[in-house]
Amino acid sequence: MCGIIGFSGPQDQTKLTQGLDLIEHRGRDERIALHVDSFNLGMNRLSIQDLTKGYYPFKFKSKYLIFNGEIYNYPQLKKQLVRQGVNLKTNCDAEVILPLYEQCGTKAFNMIEGMFAIAILDTKNNQLVLARDRAGQKPLYYFFENNQFYFSSEIKVLLKYARSKKVNHDALPTHLKYGQIPSAQTLVSKIKKVLPAHYLVYNSENKTIETKKYWQVKIKKDVKSAGLVQKLDDLLRAAVEKRLLSDCPVGGFLSGGVDSSLITHYAACKIKNFKTFSISFPNAGYKNESSFAQLATNHLGTNHTEITCTADKVKPLIEDIAQRADTPIADPAILPTLLLAKEARKSVKVVLTGEGADELFGGYHRYQKYILHEQLKFLFRKNIVKKISSKLPLIKKVSQAHDWKTYSPLNLFNEKEIDYILINKHNPPALLDVDYNLSTTNPLLFMQLADFKSYLPEQLLMKVDKLTMAENLEARAPFLDSQVIQFALNLPQKQKIRFFQSKFLLRKVASQYLPPTISWRVKHGFSVPLGSWFRNELQDHVYNSLDILKTYKTIFNIDYLEKLIEVHMSGQKNYRDKIWGVVMLGRWLNYHQLEI
Repeated sequence: MCGIIGFSGPQDQTKLTQGLDLIEHRGRDERIALHVDSFNLGMNRLSIQDLTKGYYPFKFKSKYLIFNGEIYNYPQLKKQLVRQGVNLKTNCDAEVILPLYEQCGTKAFNMIEGMFAIAILDTKNNQLVLARDRAGQKPLYYFFENNQFYFSSEIKVLLKYARSKKVNHDALPTHLKYGQIPSAQTLVSKIKKVLPAHYLVYNSENKTIETKKYWQVKIKKDVKSAGLVQKLDDLLRAAVEKRLLSDCPVGGFLSGGVDSSLITHYAACKIKNFKTFSISFPNAGYKNESSFAQLATNHLGTNHTEITCTADKVKPLIEDIAQRADTPIADPAILPTLLLAKEARKSVKVVLTGEGADELFGGYHRYQKYILHEQLKFLFRKNIVKKISSKLPLIKKVSQAHDWKTYSPLNLFNEKEIDYILINKHNPPALLDVDYNLSTTNPLLFMQLADFKSYLPEQLLMKVDKLTMAENLEARAPFLDSQVIQFALNLPQKQKIRFFQSKFLLRKVASQYLPPTISWRVKHGFSVPLGSWFRNELQDHVYNSLDILKTYKTIFNIDYLEKLIEVHMSGQKNYRDKIWGVVMLGRWLNYHQLEI
């Protein structure tokens, strides 16, 4: 795991050093800086596989590589290349990338199983090639200004380099709606991101930029239902075992839910005294999952550490959260995630996480809600519920037609609220990049793909990447193995949601190894009691953030935001997520001193 940066032009060691200093937290084991063929390349390395120094940048013929991530199938790829006569000198997973690229070009990215942000400098063809992994676990940003091309693992480096740092007004409505931006745009006008499963080619001779998709989920019409439990069991076991490959200690985040508990089961079968970490919220009622985490660790026999998350512990984190999070992530769970990362890094260098399970196997309550919509609409059309709908208006309301284009995984603010918040006329929020024909033929798959392409990479995975890397810790997500992704999204609906039970097949697998209180436990998100904290211990942080936003009063309707906060403070409504979105956005804009 590492941080990478680069820019075209004459050698500039000072500029390169400044950029690497900003992302030193992503890798403190080794620093690489060089100038090759009118390009400056830099990398901070967090060494996980083959700890020997001096390998980077890898060079193969006319090509150079800097890299962030892990290649889990590198042993198989290495054997294949060696049989073909390629001389590989290390046990570093990244060494296989350049020979594969030499043989297959950009098709090589589809041969790699892992999480990655890749930068390949091809001096022979005057090209820089950037690529991001299928699910978007590793970030990669870029911009072009004054005939120079820049890229980095984190946006803060590019903001350091950019001459103009203007707010992207076109992206603001989308960010306010979804809490993230599910496209190549960012909240900075000139800066863009390489999308998941995409690569970019920058031609340094004619200054052109081309982006293309190299992978997408293949949706099959007919899936055999026999042997699904065993098949998924085998796929998950293999995915975990691949992600245990490391020359450093590996642990795991364990909440006590079915996802993290199942991953921990497979890991604990391979690693004796496997270390796990969980968060507890004292005096937070139903938001405190510590008893379930304790049940899981007792059953699985892990070496467990519980970290308490209180308002007092969160206070200092909020002060510099804009710097650590790198982008304005509208998910309050970034705070306990940072506490987890801090504690875990004391004893391990790698952690396994459960990200992706809800999107792939149908875990969210909103999926069940929309499926209920469809079922009631069907019954209503068949006149089955019409007779009682007058006595039960809710049935009629739920059964009414639903515009699937309005589906949003978060809906931080609705479009009417956005109109109130933003002063100037603006474009409507962007639609999610999904085939809307699926909304009528397979609404569950439609929602899953919408989340997989937006909410997962741009909010959940960025939260995990930025906050774990802030503590020099690598996080790996076995559920995001490409074979697991392909298998899960093609499952029949009844294998995902059945009798209002989410993640049905996944729970069937888990029930072989975990007690029913875990395997069939009702989903409970990573819920932070910020609502009450904002009314009490963290009230000053809310109003300070509002004061910061007043700097941007030509963009935001401060009166409306003040009213929203006052309604929350009075206890009439719980606007926890909305207020956190405002707090995060204000502090991020202020930290980077973005221009209006």
